[in-house]
Amino acid sequence: MKLNKNTIKIVIMALSIVFITAFVYAYQNNFKLIGQQQKSIMSSNNNIVVARINGYEITKNTFDEYKLLSGNSRSDQELLNQIIERHLLYQEATKKNISISNEQIEKALQESKYTLNRAPELYKKMLQYWEGLGMTEDQYWEYTKPVYEKSLMCGEYKDQLKSNYKATSKIKDTKQLNDAFDQYFKDFIADLKKQSAIEIFIN
Repeated sequence: MKLNKNTIKIVIMALSIVFITAFVYAYQNNFKLIGQQQKSIMSSNNNIVVARINGYEITKNTFDEYKLLSGNSRSDQELLNQIIERHLLYQEATKKNISISNEQIEKALQESKYTLNRAPELYKKMLQYWEGLGMTEDQYWEYTKPVYEKSLMCGEYKDQLKSNYKATSKIKDTKQLNDAFDQYFKDFIADLKKQSAIEIFIN
């Protein structure tokens, strides 16, 4: 499947938002410390299940890592809800037989690396982060490949939903159309949640 340029840009922007959120938090602390904390979470092997989505289990390890990189600025329920919604979209993309090739993942990685290399100060901070994480730069990008694959799949599926929505909509104004699709997408995710078997094991 060939991804259109808009899908790749959206994914890179979305992943950039994650980085920005995490590192605004890290700027107030220490990039190396953030890496060390993440490494500690990764090595703890805490496989206690905090949520189950149509049989797929979210472990405490996964949740804690996500929470750390989100800057700890939201409640556990808000963060878990975000994880659940993203995974539901991923499951739907899988059902629609959307797949991403290694070449497409590599292209997205190269886009991220290019963006990072254009920000020397942030790149220096990332070097500290990787040091704390106990990874080389290459190891880090290899580690993030599953994240990119999942994000690209979700981005492609959302892009298909938007294309189908535009094709059947009578709205001509671009802003109104985008706003209408945003509401449609929220309703779509809400319906997915209602139709899914979701169990949450944390307060």
